[in-house]
Parts: sequence; structure tokens; C-alpha cells
Amino acid sequence: MNSFYKNFILIALPMAFQNLVTTSVSLIDNLMIGRLGDVAIASVGLANKVFFIYVLVIFGLCSGASAFIAQFWGKEDLKGIKQVVFINTLVALSVSFVFAIFGFFMPTHIMTLLTDDKEVIFEGAKYLKIISPSFILVSIIHVCSYTLKTLEHPKIPLFASLISIIINAFLNYILIFGKLGAPRLGVSGAAFATLSARIFEMLFIVLATRKKLTFLFYGISHLKDIKKDFLKSFFIKVIPVILNETMWSLATTMMVSIYARISTQAVAAVNVITILRDLTSVFFIGAGNAAAVSIGKLIGLKKYDEAYERTYQLSIYVPIFAGIFGLLTLLVSKNFIGLFNISVETFNIANSLYITAVIFMPFASFNHLNICGSLRAGGDSFYCLVSDAGSIWAVGVFGSFISGTVFGLPILYVYIISRCEEILKAILLFIRIKKRKWIKDLVN
Repeated sequence: MNSFYKNFILIALPMAFQNLVTTSVSLIDNLMIGRLGDVAIASVGLANKVFFIYVLVIFGLCSGASAFIAQFWGKEDLKGIKQVVFINTLVALSVSFVFAIFGFFMPTHIMTLLTDDKEVIFEGAKYLKIISPSFILVSIIHVCSYTLKTLEHPKIPLFASLISIIINAFLNYILIFGKLGAPRLGVSGAAFATLSARIFEMLFIVLATRKKLTFLFYGISHLKDIKKDFLKSFFIKVIPVILNETMWSLATTMMVSIYARISTQAVAAVNVITILRDLTSVFFIGAGNAAAVSIGKLIGLKKYDEAYERTYQLSIYVPIFAGIFGLLTLLVSKNFIGLFNISVETFNIANSLYITAVIFMPFASFNHLNICGSLRAGGDSFYCLVSDAGSIWAVGVFGSFISGTVFGLPILYVYIISRCEEILKAILLFIRIKKRKWIKDLVN
């Protein structure tokens, strides 16, 4: 096997497994909360959409910074890496404080924007207020995690996530259902469990980063050498990534809000299959993260032709694998959906929606591989913004609104129309890859 692909797989597998573990945290939350019924699932699902927007903003920041870190890593420039991590940390913490303040002081107002179901608003607001401090914790976790992954230490974030899921599962069991002498807190118990797990995860990953990447914590005099031209270059590339993830997350939240107005059963079904879809997508998400590291290193080494060839090959292999894997998951999808304490109507909706999600899975894998991987590592963040945000707003949001709100179509048809944005996006990205204009050297 080619050394590139050996290294790619060694990076992708731990990242994929970490994504599996991280998604499992949401799965455990929702399985346990699912025992409380449709309202509980809908309220936590909608409240987590706020956290989802926040995480994608931080992901955009860290992903954009990783393009610089990967290319600096290719040319073995530790000083440049240190400067990028410092800037990344300051901006991430600033963003997290804004979200934490709104989440703590205005949870009911935020929930009202997402649904008009009073029960869902009440339960979701309680959950959102409790988890609001975790915004700050997650910013630190993400900065450390993405730096470690980009510098080819993916196992540490994996272990941190494992610790988080164990603590979260244990505390969920105790606090949601009132076990071992604890009060039965329901949705609030799930929030306290999640917050506690994040605290332990943050402590572990910070200590591990300090031990593994010692150079980041010493010689801070380098930080005085950060030049205005570098800051300008950094933000020119990173801001489109942040806007990209923000626009994408807002669009996804808008679509969920449209689903919620169709019926509580519709949004509960979407929340259930979103968890299943996330579980079955962990490989190509890991592949996208690995591509960002591997392709970024090649560009940092000025191996531009090889960067193009590897990107083209991965763009064929990954969607094929994703499609096959998606079809195999249909064999167990009904069993998975049956784990939730949902109505027969919600079960049937969820089953139909997941079949649709599998059909679009090859397109989604191709898009993630290149937007979050190759093209972003190549510094082509503005084109990623235009193609990604443009597609989901023009087809996903607008299509959902027209079909769901104006014409009042059933949730299945609304969902199919919204997912067609993946096809448009894939066409735009394929054209860009072939033209090779996405390869931009950021550090040489």
C-alpha cells in the first residue's frame, strides 16, 4: 500500500472512532431521554441545535486554523504553529463567552425562536441554561483536539472522548431516572450529566496536550513576533470558514424549525435519524479530517501535483465506501429506531427519513471530504463558503420553506427536497477540484 494511504488510514481511523464516541454521547442522552417521550426528545433536540450552531462556529475556526497548522507542520515550522494556536485560542474563548451568556440568561427566548410548543420550550430552556457553561469548556477542548489531530496525535482526543462518554452515561443513568439515591431530574439531569462530562474531558485533554506538545507552552516570546501581515492572512482564510460553518448551522437549524412546525412527531423523527445518520457517517467525517492533515502537509512540502492526485482519488474511494456502508446500515436501522420510546407515527416517519438519508450519503461524504478536508487544507476557504452555504440556503432552506410552510407537504417530501442541496454542492466542488485552483500555499 502507498505510504500516503497508510498514513491517511492511521490518521482517519482514530478520528473516525472519536467521532463515533462523540456521537455516542448524544445517542446515550437521547436514548435515555427518549424513555421520557416525544416532548422530551424534541425539547433536548431543539435545545442542542443552539449548541450545534456554536460547535460548528468553533469547528470552523479550528478547521481554518488547522489548514495553517498542517502546512506549517509540513515544513516543520514550530514557531508558526505556536502563533496559530495562540490566535485560535483567543478567538475561540471570545466566541464561547458570547454563547454562554445568551444561553444562560435568555434560554426561553432562544427556544421560542425554534418552536411554538410551550411544553417543548419549557423543557428545552431548562436544558439550555444548565449546559451553557459548557460552551467555554468545549472551546478549549476543540482547540486542543484539532491541534493534536493536525500534528498527528489523534489518539489523545479519542481517549478524552472515551472518558467523556463513560462519565456522561453513568451520570445520565443516575440523574435522569433518580438512581443511587439521587433525585429524578429528567431533562435537567441529562444537562447536568453533559456539563460534568465536559469538565472532565477538558481537564484531561489540556493536561495531555501540555505533556505531548510541550513546545506550545514554552518560549512565549515567539508570540510577540506575530506580524500584521500574518494576522491579515490568517483571518482572510479563517473568517470564510467560520462564516461557512455558521451559515450551514443556521440553515440546518432553520430547516429543523420548519420540521418542528409540521408536527412534534416530525421533529422527533428527524432528531432520531440525525443521531443514526451521524453514527453511520463517522468514517467519512474521519476521512475528511485526515485529508485536511495529509493534503495540507503535501502543500506545505510544495508537492502540489501529488496533492491534486490524492484528492481526486479520495473523492472516488470515499463516496463508494460511504454508499456501501450506508446500504448495510439499513439492515439494522429499524432496530435502532425501535430503541426510542416514540409513537408508531414517529417510528414510521423516522424509518422513511433514514432511507432517504442513505440515498444521499455518497454525495454527503464527497462534500465533507472536500469542504472540511482537501479544499480547506488547500486554503480555498472562500469557494467552500460559496458552494456550501449557497447550496444549503438556496435548496435546503428555501426548498423546505416552500414545500413545508407554503404547500404544507408531508415531512418525507420536505426532507427529500432539503437533501437535494448535497447534489448541487457536489457538482460545484467537482468542477473546482478539476480546475486545481483550490491549491493555495499559505506558509511558503
